[in-house]
Amino acid sequence: MKAHPPGLLVAVALATITTPAIAEVVLQPLAGTGRQGPSLVANDGFEESDGALPAGWRSNLSPGVMIDRRCTQSGGASIRFQKSASDKGLWLSRNVEINQKTAAPLLLSGWSKAEGVEDRPGSDYSVWADLQYVDGTSLYGQRALFDPSTHDWQRSERASGGVTVI
Repeated sequence: MKAHPPGLLVAVALATITTPAIAEVVLQPLAGTGRQGPSLVANDGFEESDGALPAGWRSNLSPGVMIDRRCTQSGGASIRFQKSASDKGLWLSRNVEINQKTAAPLLLSGWSKAEGVEDRPGSDYSVWADLQYVDGTSLYGQRALFDPSTHDWQRSERASGGVTVI
């Protein structure tokens, strides 16, 4: 198993979608006052592209993935794709090195707009992070869940970390 530098893996996990769906990802530090800081994820609005994918992101999305510059929540772009019933879990991810000096929680948040998401609440339709701490320990599967179904832009968030330096 390959070791990763301290930080986190940010990903979008998407459930069984039978019609087009869109997702955007952002990760922000959560200050002690509860205020949100700037995003720590480069190209978090998917504005920069590298072919069919946003620059700096990896994916197993089906060939129908596209950067959509017309349907956006904020910023200049979103990711649009259609998932068939035969597709397994789809994801879009990137590594983010945090290098905290002092342990502090992070706010994992994202936006999604969907049509026909067929999944049970609390499943894989989410933005998630796998935290890897400086001391070598990990906290996997921190998820901000989206509601399955058809919905306009929906924001989901989850505070994670804060116990050990990330």
